[in-house]
Amino acid sequence: SLTPSLTHTHTKPHKVEEMFKKLENGIELRGFRITTNKGPIAAESSLRLIEEELSLPSLPEMTFTTNNLVIEKPSTGFSYSFNCLDALKAVNNSEDPGVTVSASKVWSAGNKEQLKKLTESNQLSAAPERLYDWTFSSTYKGTTNSTAITPADKPIDRTLLLLPDPIFFWDDVILFEDELNDSGDCILSAKIRVMPQCFLVLLRLFLRVDDVLFRLYETRLYLEYAKPEYFVREFSHKEGSAEFVKEAFGEEFPSKCSDPTAVGAILPEKALTFEHVKID
Repeated sequence: SLTPSLTHTHTKPHKVEEMFKKLENGIELRGFRITTNKGPIAAESSLRLIEEELSLPSLPEMTFTTNNLVIEKPSTGFSYSFNCLDALKAVNNSEDPGVTVSASKVWSAGNKEQLKKLTESNQLSAAPERLYDWTFSSTYKGTTNSTAITPADKPIDRTLLLLPDPIFFWDDVILFEDELNDSGDCILSAKIRVMPQCFLVLLRLFLRVDDVLFRLYETRLYLEYAKPEYFVREFSHKEGSAEFVKEAFGEEFPSKCSDPTAVGAILPEKALTFEHVKID
């Protein structure tokens, strides 16, 4: 969980104010600048331009083009960020997601004019209901100028994360959200928790298609200050049928089916990878 802790620290006594510098929208510490930006839902005119650029017939109902979470190392120019547009670039714009739900055809029909426009410009050529991933299941892991991302054999060491240390900075940034024409929900968000000895980012895509499936893509980016050479990055894919989740939750299904943490705890794991992201 990235929920802020209100408990006391177990680290050595120190003056907290000497460990970091507070910014209006973030924090500076250990040579890093971490900032978050939040703005309104993008204007219709901006959305149309983005749809054409990405060859997507439609965008999520709530597309926050100015929202982001940015980690920078000013001394070297290194950066790792999470933003809406790059996340949407990872949405498949040419294949059906393989999710069968009656509302999908109705939903696609509602975007008929945009579909026709893209098809006539040769940007798209398939049948409307199979043009792209209308569930917006982006496998985006973030945007970085790191010069090396290599496989790792160990997951994030959660020892420091489990300590009841103070939270220097915490935020939750929604990048996009869509209710799939009242057939479920898809939301992509980035959370960060900065502590005295480490920080952790959780980028989570949570998809719920009513009576069909649940899907969870999670990218965790972890830095331990004692090991400043690289981030440890974990990517996991969990997925299961709505029937499986209903059976697992039983009577608690209505209250838990929209909770990504609760759903993630019971979904079968489809993939799990570990990587080191070099900090230049």
